[in-house]
Amino acid sequence: MGEPRADPGIATPAEGEGNGKVPDSCPEWIVEIQMTLGCVNMNEVKTCSICRVSEKIREAEAKAKDKGSYNYRPKCVAIGPIHRGTRSDLQIMEETKWRYMDKLLSRPTEQEQTETVKICSEKIRKMESIIRASYTEKIEMASEELTRNMLLDACFLLELLIRLSENTKTDPSDLDHIINDKKKMVRVLTDLTLLENQIPFHLLTVLTSKLLGDSKEQELATLLELSDKKRFSPQKLVKSLFDECDISGAGPDLSKGVYHFLHLIHLCYPDPYPQQHRHSKAPRQLLRCARKLQAFGITIRASQTNHSRGNNKTGILAAALTEFVDKFEFKIEFNETQRELTIPTLHIKEATEVKWRNLIAWEQLGLIGVGYKFSSYAYFFKSLVSSVHDIQLLKEKGVIRVEREEAKDEDLVIMFQSIISGEEQKDGRYREVCKGLNKAKVNGVVGSCVLIFRMVWHYLRKFLEWLHRGLISSLLSFVDTYLGTPWKFLGVVSGAALLALGILQTVYAIRAAKK
Repeated sequence: MGEPRADPGIATPAEGEGNGKVPDSCPEWIVEIQMTLGCVNMNEVKTCSICRVSEKIREAEAKAKDKGSYNYRPKCVAIGPIHRGTRSDLQIMEETKWRYMDKLLSRPTEQEQTETVKICSEKIRKMESIIRASYTEKIEMASEELTRNMLLDACFLLELLIRLSENTKTDPSDLDHIINDKKKMVRVLTDLTLLENQIPFHLLTVLTSKLLGDSKEQELATLLELSDKKRFSPQKLVKSLFDECDISGAGPDLSKGVYHFLHLIHLCYPDPYPQQHRHSKAPRQLLRCARKLQAFGITIRASQTNHSRGNNKTGILAAALTEFVDKFEFKIEFNETQRELTIPTLHIKEATEVKWRNLIAWEQLGLIGVGYKFSSYAYFFKSLVSSVHDIQLLKEKGVIRVEREEAKDEDLVIMFQSIISGEEQKDGRYREVCKGLNKAKVNGVVGSCVLIFRMVWHYLRKFLEWLHRGLISSLLSFVDTYLGTPWKFLGVVSGAALLALGILQTVYAIRAAKK
């Protein structure tokens, strides 16, 4: 670890070594330019693909929820340099990460563990340029510290994926605090989907070839083939988790590379809309919520989807994967002849909101080929849901299925309204659907009467809901201001007693004067 800093040449995707050396006398800012340029046209890594979530996205959530934004910060484990060492509660997982690294390096290999650590460390150190270029902000770490942290995080993530893919009972003596605890496992997996909590996925591919696969360099497409060969790839491990829950369908298109874990999850959800259909026209906003659509005589129903077939895991692992893996299907259709809107069932789980928000934040970076499927999907639901009555209707129709504990309808409304502000980038995949729904009219006199009745009832309920919410808010504010402590309560009671005595004294004085 005391070696001089490696020459920060531009790493190639295959070897991670320099393809053009920068003279030692070059200023640091020129070296940074060279590092960034070297990653622009790579498939395995992407310049500035890992960053902090924009303030605009954070503020939209904080304003809607009237509190700080917590859906973009890790709660259990920190991966990568952005949140490392920022909070003491994240340090608890460091010992577990070292245990996972020790287990991974102890798996059968041709070298001793000491030699394996040396080889892997040198390999990652040669990739320093592409690691630094993957982050938008400057990494304030020395070469040795960056190498150590990246090796630790990559080994932890790779070993975790292997354990999740295996259907074996854990050894109680292994002190595995993740696999043996469903809630903690879900929290860890959720933290791995945060945009700010990522490392370049190419690190895992390189370590896999050194630790678990053959030593020959292989095309990424070959690594991704699902076959009976005894060879691993991190992409294959993640895809197997989604396959077992019947999520990834025909499989994601990974030919253009995977930048990090969140990107791979984004790719695991197939997009039913062809590229030219998505970007042919500008998006159109839906102007009617679910109850209004019902008032106009439009039938809303959940489409017949391939429900999760479950997974072949058992016990805690099966329960955790079922709770973590969401099923997003983006095919929304409107049949104008039958006046029927068909929407695939959206399952709301513990990790759904966090994952959805970070997938949207990832799309908003605007990288070529990523698209806006989650952003456009959220924008449609934002317009579809305006009150708890819309939530109740969609739940009744099977469009929304809540699988989260203590999830209130009011909380779901806040989630749909704040998950996207409307100013974010999105595509035109639902343009024709929204156009048809916006221009739909009622049929005949009976339909007009039904429309009037339903619209009056809709707005009356919204007014009562607003009034109820306002009264409760005022009452809670009064209690917090004047009855928050025993002394405040006594002060209010004393004031009320004095006021009552003053009124009684005035009444008796008036009566005495009349006599």
